[in-house]
Amino acid sequence: MKPGNKLSEFFFMSDPMHNTDLENNKSLVRKYKNLLEALDLIADGYTVTWACAEACIPLSSFRHLIKRTEALAARYEEARQRGADALADALLNPVEHPVYGTPDPRTQKVISDNIKWLLARRHAAHYGDKVAIDVNLSADQAVINALSAARERVGRIIDNPN
Repeated sequence: MKPGNKLSEFFFMSDPMHNTDLENNKSLVRKYKNLLEALDLIADGYTVTWACAEACIPLSSFRHLIKRTEALAARYEEARQRGADALADALLNPVEHPVYGTPDPRTQKVISDNIKWLLARRHAAHYGDKVAIDVNLSADQAVINALSAARERVGRIIDNPN
């Protein structure tokens, strides 16, 4: 591989432990190519297990490589998010979707229900059924002091009405 090759640059950027001559490490090159192919499939809406099987990389190797380097972990997270978007697209085009498309209406219903369930669980913030409301109140110190003074005045009035 030539030094300007994108795959070569990716190796050096993502895994400093493997800064070796890539020409002499064909198994490592094949493993990373398979990993990148699996990431592309995940971004297309495939499950991790299915993507690894299609890309001919063992699931355990895939998980090990993803955990090992920050660059790969970031690419995996991006692929997962893009995959969720691809799954949502499958809901809009159930007949012609390249991965999950089918002409049978009953199968479309089952696939759509499964995709909705999966998206609601894995990406609840974006695709979930429930709305989470986060209320954080903060008060300025001047407001707190004014409220404390008012409580004291009310307490004095209640204790000594005259």
